[in-house]
Amino acid sequence: MTPETEHRALGSMHSTREDNLQSKRPDTLKAQAFERMRYHFQTATWVAVSLLTSLSMATTIASRLSGGLSLNYTELQGPVFRGGFAPQTQSTNGLLTAVTFNLRYGTQAEEAIEEFRRHKGLRAADVVLLQEMSEESTATMAKALGYNYVYYPACVHPRLDRNIGNAVLSRGEIHNTGKIILPHLSPHNEQLRIAAHATTVAKGISLTAYSIHLETQLLPDDHRFDQVAAVLGSAPKDSPVIVGGDFNTPPGKELARMEALFSRFDMSRVSTSAAETWRLGPLEGVLDHIFARGMSVVRSGTVEDSHCSDHKPVWVEMLVEGGESS
Repeated sequence: MTPETEHRALGSMHSTREDNLQSKRPDTLKAQAFERMRYHFQTATWVAVSLLTSLSMATTIASRLSGGLSLNYTELQGPVFRGGFAPQTQSTNGLLTAVTFNLRYGTQAEEAIEEFRRHKGLRAADVVLLQEMSEESTATMAKALGYNYVYYPACVHPRLDRNIGNAVLSRGEIHNTGKIILPHLSPHNEQLRIAAHATTVAKGISLTAYSIHLETQLLPDDHRFDQVAAVLGSAPKDSPVIVGGDFNTPPGKELARMEALFSRFDMSRVSTSAAETWRLGPLEGVLDHIFARGMSVVRSGTVEDSHCSDHKPVWVEMLVEGGESS
């Protein structure tokens, strides 16, 4: 091999190695870039989780130091507020109408009264289940609309400094009243949730009505199912029952699981035709429901033009088993 030929061969080999390095370099750079991105993403994720955890802890600590935690009523006997404003006689014919309504701290009771008077589905209600009420707003609505009532506050709201709780209103007599303390406090401010209940007479039958307000979805699903189970475990086994309120549970797997739990107690969701019951900015959902035993649903709905709360009233017309509609 002449020196010139050897030089060309060495040059060719060197060029081939450079070409190979060039062809491999983009893939290597991409892999390295991907690894760096994954590392930074994982780091950012853990930082975010740590910050959120620290923020949650700081919020709780700040609430404790500032008195911002809920003052809960943990005694089963009270406090309790009752009143009687219903006419002495009531109709025993026709469909039984039940309504549930979360009135957002009860601050717009007068507007709610006007909505009840204006809307047929609300005006005809035999039993009304209210959540997020004060004793004043409950009494105001019951007196204006002609209902007997029982109201149990769950707590003194830390921000509003007023009682907040649940009420049962009925056209018939109310007795055997009580409250059920639901397990698991709010992870935000340790607020207690309850269900208020009463035995009453509607459309000629005796029934037990529960006004329930579950914790928000900040609480794990299983814990909120514990709250439902506490109510169902106390309900009469073979007589008519209505359970209504703010379940903070939208349609989907979780609601299907809740329906299955109710079915074990021979109850079904009767407000299946209700449209969106809650709205906050661009967010909306069906969070409020009514379940019943001993009655079959005829029709149900949501008062979509209601504007006195972030929730909307849900109404259900039912035929009492053995009864006749008119």
